[in-house]
Amino acid sequence: MTILERDDEMARPKSNLVLSKNQIAEIRKLADSMEATQQMLFLSTLDRYETQLDLVDKLRAEMEKAPTTVKKEYVKGRENVVINPLIQSYNQSVASANKTAETLMKIYKTNAESLEEKPDDPLMDILNGTVD
Repeated sequence: MTILERDDEMARPKSNLVLSKNQIAEIRKLADSMEATQQMLFLSTLDRYETQLDLVDKLRAEMEKAPTTVKKEYVKGRENVVINPLIQSYNQSVASANKTAETLMKIYKTNAESLEEKPDDPLMDILNGTVD
């Protein structure tokens, strides 16, 4: 086996990273109880997350077919062996999807905290015009 061939024994177990339609539907239901602004932010972030997961899944499928290293020709026709650029793209996409998932959780948590019963604040009552 050459350096450019993939060793099947070293391949990681496959997993489907794309959420099922049922999982997405359940996550979308979480937005039903949110106030309008939070709901819009949550749903647009969820759409972005779905796109990122789809990209990660496609990149992973391509990586499984491709060698982990490739030859790159530099000046004067010299070849160097480098890590396949798909790996860097995959890692960047995974990191981005993780940040988006974290954002989804923060939006949900912030909304849940705002729905909790809070003690009366006389100053806020006056500012909101709820005091006669």
